[in-house]
Amino acid sequence: MKYNLPGSLAGLEGEVSYSFGEVPGSTNTNSQFGASIGYTRGPFKAKLAYADAQDANGPGKNAREVFFGAKYDFGVATGYFNYVVNRGAIVPGTPNYKSEDVLVGASVPIGPGRAILSYIYKNDRTAANNDAQQFAVGYVYDLSKRTSLYTSYAHIRNNAPNTAATGFYRVWNANDVGNAGAGNSAMSIGVNHIF
Repeated sequence: MKYNLPGSLAGLEGEVSYSFGEVPGSTNTNSQFGASIGYTRGPFKAKLAYADAQDANGPGKNAREVFFGAKYDFGVATGYFNYVVNRGAIVPGTPNYKSEDVLVGASVPIGPGRAILSYIYKNDRTAANNDAQQFAVGYVYDLSKRTSLYTSYAHIRNNAPNTAATGFYRVWNANDVGNAGAGNSAMSIGVNHIF
């Protein structure tokens, strides 16, 4: 079930959603709840969101996430800021059992495209203290309104070794966990087309 606020509330937007867990005899098991509220005024935009997933990490192991994001278009560049609180892995298999994330980024128009810069800090609040930092840079070259070329490079600094089954944050293939030969840098290049 989902409800969206009307779209003409002086820049306010919001939604509430709920899904049943589809478990016979229980409306709560495996259920999910989410809500968000946002505000847009001129070059400024912000959103606050909350998600709750019952039994996301096994029976009785629920997950919650709070997200705040904002951006501001300064004209010469657009700045971004995100802050996320993770309690339990709301996405199964991800090591977010108790952590906070901070992202600071910018998009800068250069020529027919834009450069993209970002920094992410993950604060692992568990006893393992598997903190991580990611630095990334990229460029998007617009061929048309619907097609663009892109390239990016990212590097992660981890407190956890890359052989750890959990707690290692990575920029390569997500299935490569535990691979002692895997690095902590990645580069991408490709074409994006909007249909």
